[in-house]
Amino acid sequence: MYFKNEIKNCFIIAEAGVNHNGDLDMAKKLCRSAKEIGADAIKFQTWITEDIIFSGVEQAEYQKTESAHSDQFEMLKQLELSFDDFRILQNYCNELGILFLSTPNDIKSARFLHSLNLPFFKTGSDDLDNYPLLKEIAQYDKPMLISTGMSTMNEIQETANFLKFNNNLSFLHCTSSYPTKISNCNLNAIISMKEKLDTTIGYSDHTETTWMSPLAVYLGAQIIEKHLTLDNYLPGPDHKSSLLPEQFEKMVLLINSITELKQKQEKIDNSKICKLLEINLDMMNSALGSFEKKPTKEEFSIMPFVKKSIVTTSDVMKNESFSRTNLSVKRTGGLGLSPRNFFDIINRPAKINIKKNEVLLLEAF
Repeated sequence: MYFKNEIKNCFIIAEAGVNHNGDLDMAKKLCRSAKEIGADAIKFQTWITEDIIFSGVEQAEYQKTESAHSDQFEMLKQLELSFDDFRILQNYCNELGILFLSTPNDIKSARFLHSLNLPFFKTGSDDLDNYPLLKEIAQYDKPMLISTGMSTMNEIQETANFLKFNNNLSFLHCTSSYPTKISNCNLNAIISMKEKLDTTIGYSDHTETTWMSPLAVYLGAQIIEKHLTLDNYLPGPDHKSSLLPEQFEKMVLLINSITELKQKQEKIDNSKICKLLEINLDMMNSALGSFEKKPTKEEFSIMPFVKKSIVTTSDVMKNESFSRTNLSVKRTGGLGLSPRNFFDIINRPAKINIKKNEVLLLEAF
């Protein structure tokens, strides 16, 4: 069932993400809540802070608002769970009868999660162009679910072509702003993605609404990912754009109602959907937006803080070849060379001496 257009009912992922606030007991509470409200899976995020970000990288605006930390490195270190914690959470989910998932943000974390025998892998929007990580995961021969915030259709298609040796790719439409304004959702892009990518398409919802995901299902989304929190007022970057358990349960019921209508092949139109979702046509049209898949103004502003660049992991001397041992991919606080170019650089000689922890630029090779 994972995924390859074999979904009969919408597959619903409760995104715990970092809403555990680094607390294993809170993470377990999120697992219990996800099971009780009818989600098919609960998903966390797994990373080694030192492997994904430079120290001192400034926080994005939404992170500053909802966090007391001085920079992203400190914030992520505080939210980081250990590999042992994730083993405990997977066993706990098995006891509850809910699927455990986690997004790897670096290669070591991907290898660890692979050792847990996850049924499929979900990657974040910030890693759509992280070819080293995506190639690592694609080699596991497991289905891949790829978020597409901050990206154009051409960039998504380039990634799909790069990963074509894995024949089970699915994509989530997403707007990477937290919370996402209704007018920035552009749900019509789901239709465009289904036409151009010819695979299962879903939606990763960062709005504060219970109706946006059901509307996405009406348009053809077969997978929904939505943040779950126990308290919108907890400190942390994602609580504000997450649903409380009772809200999430309402969203699940609305999704099930939409799915049932579609399976019955009854004649349904926008006005009927609006009535079911308790919204008006103006709200629907604002959410539908454009058919063009491209970043919003808000996403462009967040990219330098969350997208990753190619960096050196050791000193590289002039004429020394670039390799997997002296290059890596991290958040740097500014956009450098995209990881999309990583494998084009390998084995090429350096034109100049480059220090450790430098952002790689075109003039370096």
